[in-house]
Amino acid sequence: MKPRIKDTVTQFIRTIIYCMKLSYRASAFYTIFRLFARFASTALTIGMTWFTGRMADALTGAAEGGMRTVLWLFGGILAVKLGTKVFSDMNQYCMSMHNEILQNYLNQYTMGEAVKADMEYYDSPAFYNTIESVRRDSYAVTGIVWKMIDGAGALMTFVTAFAMISRKYFLFALLMTFTAIPSAIVSRKYTKSVYSWDLQHIDEQRRMGYLQTVASGREYAPEIRLYGIGDYLIQKYTAIWKRFFTTRKRLIKRRTVFTVFMNILPELCLVGMMLYMAMNVLDGGDTIGGYTLYTGLLAQLSSGILLLNHSLASIYEDRLRIENVKRMERLEIKVKNTGKRKLRGPVSIEFRDVSFSYPGTEKKVLDHVSFRAEKNAKVCIVGVNGAGKSTIMKLLLRFYDVTSGNILLNDIDIREYELGILRRHFNMFFQHVNQYSFTLRENISLSDRDKEPEDAAVYEALRLCDGTGLAECLPGGLDQYITKSFEPDGAELSGGQYQKIALARMFYRDSSVVLLDEPSASLDPEAEHRLFCCLEEYCRDKTAIFTSHRLSNIHLADYIVLIENGTVIEKGTHENLMERQGRYAQLYEYQAEKYREYEVS
Repeated sequence: MKPRIKDTVTQFIRTIIYCMKLSYRASAFYTIFRLFARFASTALTIGMTWFTGRMADALTGAAEGGMRTVLWLFGGILAVKLGTKVFSDMNQYCMSMHNEILQNYLNQYTMGEAVKADMEYYDSPAFYNTIESVRRDSYAVTGIVWKMIDGAGALMTFVTAFAMISRKYFLFALLMTFTAIPSAIVSRKYTKSVYSWDLQHIDEQRRMGYLQTVASGREYAPEIRLYGIGDYLIQKYTAIWKRFFTTRKRLIKRRTVFTVFMNILPELCLVGMMLYMAMNVLDGGDTIGGYTLYTGLLAQLSSGILLLNHSLASIYEDRLRIENVKRMERLEIKVKNTGKRKLRGPVSIEFRDVSFSYPGTEKKVLDHVSFRAEKNAKVCIVGVNGAGKSTIMKLLLRFYDVTSGNILLNDIDIREYELGILRRHFNMFFQHVNQYSFTLRENISLSDRDKEPEDAAVYEALRLCDGTGLAECLPGGLDQYITKSFEPDGAELSGGQYQKIALARMFYRDSSVVLLDEPSASLDPEAEHRLFCCLEEYCRDKTAIFTSHRLSNIHLADYIVLIENGTVIEKGTHENLMERQGRYAQLYEYQAEKYREYEVS
């Protein structure tokens, strides 16, 4: 066997084993029963062909035994029919149950692989292409299981029919087998071509999906109507679809023409063989029962070959899709969870000469950044948008690892701590506020699934963000669903209200370190003032690092770090920095002047 063919066969077998293992893990019972049912169904089909042939001989007088033989054969036919019906219904039930269980297993599996992936992958369009292709192709595992079971039954049909036909018509059995080979070759060739083409054009499919999401998404609805861009979105979708469809149609059409031509050949051979057998009966060389038996067996052989060919071609096609699904497993985890230390609070934080570039880029987002936050200290990182403030937060949570330098927690490198325990000590308010289409209680208690979501703790979290009135004004209280995505009575809230829920989610979680990324960006001045009063209470016995480009919030900070273009240019207390009359004092006076101008006006 040539190395290339050997590799293909090896991968083919590995794919079947891989899928069967997944099927067995999802449900051992249904996997075994479906295999048994398929073999039983094949045996019963062959049995029916044999009983029908013998019955023809008994009725025409070609077989001995008379009425007794006829009754015995009728009993056999009845048993086969009942067995076929029972196994068919049971197999249909098991197939439905097995499909549900296996699909659920695969959905959880792919979700788990996505959750484990490093954050850096979410910065890459290629990763989203992978996610999309995995979502699309995960059904291939189910497909291979079904086709493998069908293929096993088809193989049994083929072997049994071939052996029985060969007793009298060996050349016919051989000829039927060889006429199916060209069809298998053509099918394999075009299956690979079509799937390779699909993979090369996954980006177009993802773009079409995105346009559908935009056209139907609530968050885009106001702008679409205001600017009248609905037709524009449909035109963009249609233009991509036409390019996609025209090329794919041409490829599939060519495959269909060749496949149809190749599939005609076995059928012509089958008709020719049946004609020969009929002439043999007329010449007295065989009985009507023999004709019925062998034509039935030839039909079984033909259908077995076609089903086996179809199953193998489908498995081959799905094998390519399975390789795509496996790509999720092969994603390299760069943020390694190799640390063994247990972090214990309170926590001090030090950035020691830290530089960082996002994967795939050479631009330094942070350039030799150094600062220290003592245990229970409050540090404010200030700077304009894009200065690198949010990146500092991501590095502290080990969403990424530093390019150079060190981050120390309690004077120990952050990578020496066990990742799950490390993150358990942190709490963060993210700049981008997420909405979850769950109840208000769930939205808040999501941040700490280790403790029971008691109403008292949820209300305390709402109190800290000045959101108690939010629960009181909602008809369902804490049980009120947020957004109308799944519940017609769901509450649609303002940006500020959604931010309060996100803040309550943060306040609900117990932690040693609090990270706040622009926590008051969507709040009015009065709400902002109340929030920082609550933050002062909440962060009293915690280390806190918060970012802001509005310097009205620095009263909470013990220490201030000014960062521009990824570099720390000043650090110290507010009083020290104002005395230096440097860049910080310039920014502070600029914003203070704007407030004074507003008060005068």
